[in-house]
Amino acid sequence: LATLVRCSVSVSSPSPLKSNTAETVSVTALPGAEVHVQAHYARIETHSGQAPPSSGTISFLFASNHVPVGVTVTVTATAQWVGKPINCSPASFTPVA
Repeated sequence: LATLVRCSVSVSSPSPLKSNTAETVSVTALPGAEVHVQAHYARIETHSGQAPPSSGTISFLFASNHVPVGVTVTVTATAQWVGKPINCSPASFTPVA
């Protein structure tokens, strides 16, 4: 039985243009792990959950056009395999003009 020892979060662009409507967030974990992702905005928090495909990497789209320029969005995730959750390495993005 495989053991989930680490996972990571990445964003498609750490400095997306304000005019972009969404940011792609990818989580890499053990294939089949349950993943929960949160984007922490100044006022808004978005939640998504999904099991990664056999590759172990799953991507989510988070709306970003309502995030003010210069406000950093921290993206965190947890992955769970056989009832044992771990925190993934976080990522962030900050919209620019």
